[in-house]
Amino acid sequence: MLAERKITRLGETTARAVDVCVIAISNRNLPQLVEAGGFLTDLYDRLKVLEIHLPPLRQRPEDIPLLAEHFYQQTFQQRTGVEAIFSPDVMEALQSYNWQGNVRQLRNAIRRACALMCTGRRRKAH
Repeated sequence: MLAERKITRLGETTARAVDVCVIAISNRNLPQLVEAGGFLTDLYDRLKVLEIHLPPLRQRPEDIPLLAEHFYQQTFQQRTGVEAIFSPDVMEALQSYNWQGNVRQLRNAIRRACALMCTGRRRKAH
């Protein structure tokens, strides 16, 4: 049991000690769900050691350039060596979009763009 700092791996019969930190995220109002009986009180109490409220991406457009460049690098640049070149118009469009799916939606949009039409300049060989 995780509460006892022990787990049993799939296929094993012996529990082993672990030292882990569980990080959980939700886009739902968990206290409301607990009150309505839609989320286990015990689980909520175990998870709520430290709560960090992070506003949705649409409320923090200043984070978008760094995230977009990271997702581009992670998705495409490492495999191809093509540098990220986001035009000011593209960055303005990304920052003004109402990202209902938050960071996951931005990541998927960058991945989709890379798959369809990424352009840029090749890195020089060292």
